[in-house]
Amino acid sequence: IRRPPRSTLSSSSAASDVYKRQPQWLFIKGQNTDHWFAYHSHRAGTEHYYLNNNNSSPGSGIITTPTSTHVQLGNDGGICGNGTRYAMFAWAQVDGFSRMGKYIGNGNSDGPFVYCGFRPAMIFMTSRNNGGSWALYDTTRDVENETDHYLHFNETQGDGSHSSLKMDILSNGFKVRATHQHLNNDGDVYHYVAFAESHIKYANAR
Repeated sequence: IRRPPRSTLSSSSAASDVYKRQPQWLFIKGQNTDHWFAYHSHRAGTEHYYLNNNNSSPGSGIITTPTSTHVQLGNDGGICGNGTRYAMFAWAQVDGFSRMGKYIGNGNSDGPFVYCGFRPAMIFMTSRNNGGSWALYDTTRDVENETDHYLHFNETQGDGSHSSLKMDILSNGFKVRATHQHLNNDGDVYHYVAFAESHIKYANAR
């Protein structure tokens, strides 16, 4: 999580830091800007999207593919406006802790299985192909399968539950059990982010 100095730039800039790992999921928000700009490593090239609406393909070239030391920002007031302060939240993929990837929907209630290498505590995803909402699932609200309580980043409805918006959260990943376009439209590509329930990669002994 990084809060860079107030920008004095109106053209492209690099937010520099020692990440040690290449971020694969990040989002940026300005104090007085409308959108939450998001980047996912499985999007094509420099495409980005927004957390606060269901516009799955708003544009490209604003956030260049990050490296282990830099995130290159384009000339856009939403992420690099003159005199605006921004916060950037960035995560790398770490075995046993976090995973960022994609899957292809099949439009069937026996949906795709997605391997994470751990039992997820939280998963969220969105479609690259359609206008479906972001969908977030966790093991706090649903302690048993099937998991059908969700939240949408881009809507104000709060906690929801629906028979066509459900999945199984498993010991090594998750399996989609839905036919809704938010999760499993036939042929659509979905980008997901998952965080582990037990962080085994760097756990300390007790």
